[in-house]
Amino acid sequence: MEIDLSILKRNELAIAIIVLCFAAVVGLGKVFTPDPVRVLSWQEWQVRKVTRQESSERRVLAADVNQLADILNAGASENPARVQIVGQSIQRDIDIGSAESLADERAALQAALDATWGWSIGNQSYNAAVAATLQAQEHIANGGN
Repeated sequence: MEIDLSILKRNELAIAIIVLCFAAVVGLGKVFTPDPVRVLSWQEWQVRKVTRQESSERRVLAADVNQLADILNAGASENPARVQIVGQSIQRDIDIGSAESLADERAALQAALDATWGWSIGNQSYNAAVAATLQAQEHIANGGN
């Protein structure tokens, strides 16, 4: 039996695509392979998925509380319209948050947001807004502890 390999010379593009696809599959395998290497059960896969989701949401909450801190650091020069726009973005992040383990952190961020909104329109003191924001920062940084 003879195998004719001359056809491969004419299909260099096809070979290049196959090699690139193989490299992509190997690269994705390295990204998703657990350490230590083992086969994951469905339950273990779900735990990894929820853990990644929680970590991602925690980073978003930390960035949001830092935005509030920046607004408060700007002090009396801060425009209530800016506080409203930034606050709406933070409120969206709070509303779409789905990690049940971060419910306390979202509540602390909501309290800080409400206090900052109140300060920006003159209904609450600056110190109350700062205290709520510091509490939210600490709560998010320490994982709710």
